[in-house]
Amino acid sequence: MTDGTGMTATLARWVARTTHASFPPDVVEAGTRGIVDTLGVMLAGAREPVTQLLARTVGEDGARAVARQVGGGLRTSPQAAALVNGASGHALDFDDIHDETQGHPSTVILPAALAVGEQVGASGADVLEAYVLGLEVMAKVGAAIGPRAYAKGWHATAMLGPLGSATAAGKLLGLDADGLERALAMAVSFAGGSRQNFGTMTKPLHAGWAASSGVTAARLAAAGVTASAGILEAPMGMFALFEGDASASLGALGQPYSIASPGLTVKIHPCCGSTHRSVDAALAVRAASHRRADEIFAVDVSVPAGEMAALIYDRPATGLQGKFCLPYTVARALLDGGLTIETFDDDRIREPGVSALMEKVRVTERTGADDLGAQVRVTYADGCAPSCTVRHPKGAPGSPLTRDEVQAKFLACAGRVLGRARSQAAADALWGLEGAGPIPFVLDLLDAVEPPLGAGGTRA
Repeated sequence: MTDGTGMTATLARWVARTTHASFPPDVVEAGTRGIVDTLGVMLAGAREPVTQLLARTVGEDGARAVARQVGGGLRTSPQAAALVNGASGHALDFDDIHDETQGHPSTVILPAALAVGEQVGASGADVLEAYVLGLEVMAKVGAAIGPRAYAKGWHATAMLGPLGSATAAGKLLGLDADGLERALAMAVSFAGGSRQNFGTMTKPLHAGWAASSGVTAARLAAAGVTASAGILEAPMGMFALFEGDASASLGALGQPYSIASPGLTVKIHPCCGSTHRSVDAALAVRAASHRRADEIFAVDVSVPAGEMAALIYDRPATGLQGKFCLPYTVARALLDGGLTIETFDDDRIREPGVSALMEKVRVTERTGADDLGAQVRVTYADGCAPSCTVRHPKGAPGSPLTRDEVQAKFLACAGRVLGRARSQAAADALWGLEGAGPIPFVLDLLDAVEPPLGAGGTRA
């Protein structure tokens, strides 16, 4: 297919020869944390409307019961399982983000790895390996492409995600370098995703389709389907299509691994990551001032250039839109002292108190290239005006969660579906994933209490 000297061929060759045995301890730890966190939010998302609608639709078609929906009853094909689980993991916008991808890598890559891992009976270590390598590809390619495609309106999760999921699925299927290069080439043809769909059920579908299309690409590559060589650097390849720099370098793969440096942001608020610095600043002002929300006269929020790109709603009409609205998330933080999954229920958006406070929130996006963080200044009726500036939101690499905090988030999310005792048992197994046996036995711990759906969508 290729002479093996191009960027894409070099990338595929590196993936083919790299194994988890060479991972440094910090990479294993970071990968395990990412998997624990993602499975938690995937379980919480299993009860969301978009996940239930998608699982019901997939179940109606019927498929050989090879892979499963996490936290649900569906047994279906690897592609369909990756689709449902990817959407479930992104349904609450509670899943991790990564600066180099400008998107959400884990909710794309892990569902692909789980689906194919279950199909082939892979071990926990195999799934961890595939996940870390998929994230490395997605992050390094994302860093090389840069921010222009996102600024134009492409959703990076859907644009880069198929490459990450194809890498993970291809690794588990045992593809050689040539097969991986073909899988990546197909994945680029599956890339897309408009940010106009933020605040709707279609945004989680971006993650699901990216996961599913990567599985499809890897399986077709294993079957012998051909594709163009050098898909990243070719004249009509990924860099050209998404306004990247064709002369850019992917850097030293695995030196360091992107999952460890710069690392993932594990969210503590179930909403767009672009709100988190402002939300944390608002929470700090509230905690320090000990004042009532009805004493607030004005709220001034100042954010760096580019921070508002994803926050496309000024006055949300639904809970999903509220996740992408800075005035709403800041107002809620000041009113409630925290954001929860229920904060974004549709009826909470229409409460008179939050509507009144949102009218007092003024947002300014600064010009220039400073990254001094988000500042929130709250002016009270008596003229007192405390403020706080946050550069690194809680959960970001600059202010990471402890292992206990990741565990607490997992238990809270998983408990919504599994209950406390089963969530604890699942957490114990997942923290030991590197030494776990076949992944189907691990996934058994994540099954919902209700009977599973059969291949045709009926309860078994």
